Amino acid sequence: MTATTAAVTAGANAAFANTSRVWWIIDWTTTYPGIIASNRVINKSGDLKTLAAIDPKGFGCTMKVFTQEQTLISTTYTVIVDCPGANAIIENIGPTNGYLTGRTAQDGGVSTYAGMCVPDPVSTWLGTFGTVGGAATTTTTTSTTVIYANVEETATWTDHMGVTHTVYIPAGSFHSSASQTVANNMAIDAANQQANELQYLDQEPVETQVGP
Repeated sequence: MTATTAAVTAGANAAFANTSRVWWIIDWTTTYPGIIASNRVINKSGDLKTLAAIDPKGFGCTMKVFTQEQTLISTTYTVIVDCPGANAIIENIGPTNGYLTGRTAQDGGVSTYAGMCVPDPVSTWLGTFGTVGGAATTTTTTSTTVIYANVEETATWTDHMGVTHTVYIPAGSFHSSASQTVANNMAIDAANQQANELQYLDQEPVETQVGP
């Protein structure tokens, strides 16, 4: 975005700024070139018999000429994508502020990161992704249905020393197109599962006497 905007400022067409408003996410482990055909031709110029047949006055009495040999190689290929679902092209990305929702050591809530070209993962699923090219052009991308993101959910577990710990599932970790309750329940289940696993792993150590 910075490069194309600078190009417009330097005199390029205003629409050129929109060419950088796209993300290509490519899985190179399943995307690779496939060879369809290959060709190799050797061309030799300066053949004396051919030249004498074409120009007998110029080469009829010539015994030797300089020759030149050219080797031409070509390859016809295509791009093979084994898993299209592992790749994505996201268009209409604007220079708007991005939001990352979750607990932080400083504020325990929502953190805002200016300058990131990402949509708000929680509150603004319908609406504008960003304004491009100053105030003149605005592109709006809307989803077909409302997507609900979970609020922060917690679960507690107690270790063998009797200390209680809390597991946090940040807001926006789970999404549902059905309802807000479904998204919250998915986060609650994840929090409880993580708490149970931590409590299971925290077994009370067994004291073993070594020596007499």
